[in-house]
Amino acid sequence: MILGCFLLLIFLPLLKANQSEAQFLKDIRSSVSKTWNDTDTDDLQPRLKKVVKTIEESFTLGLPFKIDLVNLNATIKIFGFGFSPTPKAILGKDGMFFEGYGRERVEADIIGSFDSVTDYMGLTPFSEEELEAWRVCLEERYYWLKEQGSDYLFVLAPSKALIYPEKLPSRIYRMKKKLNKPTRYDQLVAYLKKNSVTPVVDLSIPLLAAKQKASEQHTEENLPLYYRTDFHWTYYGAFIAYQAIIDAINHTYPKYQFHAAQLEDFIIDKKTDWAHIPFIYALGLKPDQHMDETYLTFFPKQETNYATIANFFEKGINDYSLPEPTTRSYDPQAIRQLDNKHGKTPLIYVIGDSFSKKYFSFFSTHAKKTINFRVVNNFSPQPYLEDAPNLVIQEVLNMYLLQPPPTNPANIKDARTRALAAHQNSSSPGE
Repeated sequence: MILGCFLLLIFLPLLKANQSEAQFLKDIRSSVSKTWNDTDTDDLQPRLKKVVKTIEESFTLGLPFKIDLVNLNATIKIFGFGFSPTPKAILGKDGMFFEGYGRERVEADIIGSFDSVTDYMGLTPFSEEELEAWRVCLEERYYWLKEQGSDYLFVLAPSKALIYPEKLPSRIYRMKKKLNKPTRYDQLVAYLKKNSVTPVVDLSIPLLAAKQKASEQHTEENLPLYYRTDFHWTYYGAFIAYQAIIDAINHTYPKYQFHAAQLEDFIIDKKTDWAHIPFIYALGLKPDQHMDETYLTFFPKQETNYATIANFFEKGINDYSLPEPTTRSYDPQAIRQLDNKHGKTPLIYVIGDSFSKKYFSFFSTHAKKTINFRVVNNFSPQPYLEDAPNLVIQEVLNMYLLQPPPTNPANIKDARTRALAAHQNSSSPGE
């Protein structure tokens, strides 16, 4: 029956195009004619290449029932044969998708290649030189920010595979256990904690603890840590991460002594007919047929500080209540800012990749101004010099550890050199 439906959908577009002949073929002819006339060369070969490309693009865009064909292809592969139609996503157990391999935007115009499965297997380990490069880079930022009067905390966020390995396809899970090799995430956490002065937070620990607690209390379905489809953590996962970071701040920098928000401060709304539309489209499915994802919104109770920040009391803390991104005259980087007149700390930077954007709102209760923008590799000094944040919390997802270690501008590098020289002088005999 599936084969019959597929053949029907294959021939229906062609039949429709042949019967009407009209707009579909006219559009192709028009596009080809325009390409031929607009190509500024008399060389036949490049002109023909452009024409062929135009025909392919026009046919793909204008083909009748194209969406139905793509949807059928994805449906058969996912629900019939149990594998993903795109290499960027891997279909695991219980309909859970994990990062696969391909090319993704890192930040700005930087595009990187990723193979999350190979990393999960421990088959692309860091070299000692790469681990040391990470240590030096982070210490340069730590010492430079210290010179500016800012405290720095480096946070590593785990992807879904590190928290829900049992949901991976059985062949991958079995191979992981057989190889028993550390991931880059494991390597970097261990190396930095042993060798670096930079404060490091490993978020896999609190997330795994929350998962274990939910399993024991049979509440996993009520408060999932990660989405089944989208790769990000839910707002509950983000909240657990926020609490762990607050604990680390209080331990590392006792002058703050923040009081972390508790689950009891919120009414958690659970929506079970939601879909992450861009992700579902990327799979080739129709979102309106797959509105079965769980989406959590944290509505602050009226007596909490959050109730007076932005529109949280009306809309709750979720993706739809985040402030609109803006740019500043001295920095083209898009920023999000939350203001809280009751905050005790003047300014906190909550920076990193898209995972940091999920927990950004929770930190707003602690500062008069909380700012979020995307930082993965680049670390331009300008925003920190202009704003002088009291605290900088930088998060990096383990997927980005597959890229070459980041480097800093020369003036940031020099801060570590100065700090090490000062330490050496103070430790010299007779000083």
